[in-house]
Amino acid sequence: STGSGSSQSAVSRGNAATDAMVGRLEALLGANFVASDAAAREEYAVDEILPAAVVKPEKAEQVEAIIRFAGSEKLGVIPCGRGSKLGIGMPPERYDVALAMTGLKQITYYDPDDLTLSVDAGMELSTLAEALGAHRQFLPLALPFFDECTVGGAVASGGSSSLRGGAGPAGGVLLCAEFVGVA
Repeated sequence: STGSGSSQSAVSRGNAATDAMVGRLEALLGANFVASDAAAREEYAVDEILPAAVVKPEKAEQVEAIIRFAGSEKLGVIPCGRGSKLGIGMPPERYDVALAMTGLKQITYYDPDDLTLSVDAGMELSTLAEALGAHRQFLPLALPFFDECTVGGAVASGGSSSLRGGAGPAGGVLLCAEFVGVA
C-alpha cells in the first residue's frame, strides 16, 4: 500500500532513479521498444497517475524479460492494450511501467474447420473479426468500444455482450491462455 505522500511511480522517486530504470529497460529490450517522453507516458495514464516508462514489446520473450526485470526491481507494471478500459477499477498502488501489448497482434494459429484459433493479446477485436469474417465465422463479442478493444483487454476487463449466449463474459470463449509471471 502507498500511504499518504508515498511514491506511486518511479517518476516521483527522482530523475536519476527514473533515468536509470529507463536505461536498464532500453539495454534489455532496445531503445526503440521503450518510451519515457511525456506524451507517451500521458497516453497510458491511469487515474492521472503516469508510468515512468512505456514498453512496447513485439514478442512474448520480450514480455517475459520485462516481467522478470520488473519483479527483480519491485516495479509496478500495468499491461495495456489500446487503453479504452484503463480507468476501470481502483487506482493502482504502484505504476512504474506501462506494458503496451499492442505490438503482439498476430493470429498464431487458426483452423476454421475446427473452430479454434490462437491470437496474441494485443490483437484488436475488429481485426480479428475481419479475419474470422473471411470464413463466415465470428466471436460473440459485441463489446462497447469494439473498434478500440484488444483481445487481452476484452478478457482482462471481463467484457460482456448481448451476443454471448451461454459463453458468459469474454473469458468464456477461451479454451486456454498463456501467462507470464515471476516466481
